[in-house]
Amino acid sequence: MLQFRQLHGDCRVVWDEEVMGHIIDANRPILSVAEASVYSGFTRTHINYLITQGQLDAVKVGSMWLVYEDSLSRYMSKPRRPGPKPRPDGAATD
Repeated sequence: MLQFRQLHGDCRVVWDEEVMGHIIDANRPILSVAEASVYSGFTRTHINYLITQGQLDAVKVGSMWLVYEDSLSRYMSKPRRPGPKPRPDGAATD
């Protein structure tokens, strides 16, 4: 049976056992994509992009992604350059 608990009265949950074949670390707080969006200020689309690019540790349970909070915090602490990124083919944009 799936067990979870709230942490410090907010919406974060920690899963205590295997869920749908995925082992979720019970010692690491997790967030839904919506919660990660609020926590980080990034859009849900950007959170999903970071997950698919492997830049965030996450587990997919059914159709829902769960993001490890420490992974998101680590990503947020990295310096980022705002603005357009260079194109991979090296082509200039006008």
